[in-house]
Amino acid sequence: MGHNGRMKSLSFSIIYALLALSSCATLRQTETGAPVTPAVQSENKTRENLATKSVWELIGSEKVTLHLKNLDKGTNHSVFIERGISLRDVPAGDWELIGFEENGKSFKSMNTSKKYVFTMKSKKNSYGGSIVTGCPKLKSLKPLMNMKFFNRYPFSSATGLCELVVGDNLKSVQADIRKSHKNKNLNLILGF
Repeated sequence: MGHNGRMKSLSFSIIYALLALSSCATLRQTETGAPVTPAVQSENKTRENLATKSVWELIGSEKVTLHLKNLDKGTNHSVFIERGISLRDVPAGDWELIGFEENGKSFKSMNTSKKYVFTMKSKKNSYGGSIVTGCPKLKSLKPLMNMKFFNRYPFSSATGLCELVVGDNLKSVQADIRKSHKNKNLNLILGF
């Protein structure tokens, strides 16, 4: 074997050794549970983000901000929802709707025994309800006809009374979410 033959043999041996070492390093990385590709990591982050969403449906209005109070801790949280289906972050706990804003007007829950309360469970997607507003009250019950049930809640402001209705339209909302390409695996529990 000549000098060139030994050099080629040595070069192949070095390349083979480097490939073997890099394979071991990749194997070791996988065994420790570290993500191998960025795509896997971003897919896991998406699943984590969807694991604690509240889902709301707003019917009729363009946008409404819901003001919530945590019954356990006394903290406040606002949720901005838009016409159609909105997925929003709400911490785990029992939440009472204490007010809402619509078209630049603020409404506060009236001091009655009937209050809207929903529960967010840790690592669960909760359906907060389908919301319809009407001032001083709903003019038509047609949007509520396909719901399993609904409840009316009175609110007041400096300019007058307003009614907010929360209904159970879970099957329809779940079907709409499943039609959405990116949200096929979003399962919901009834939060109220």
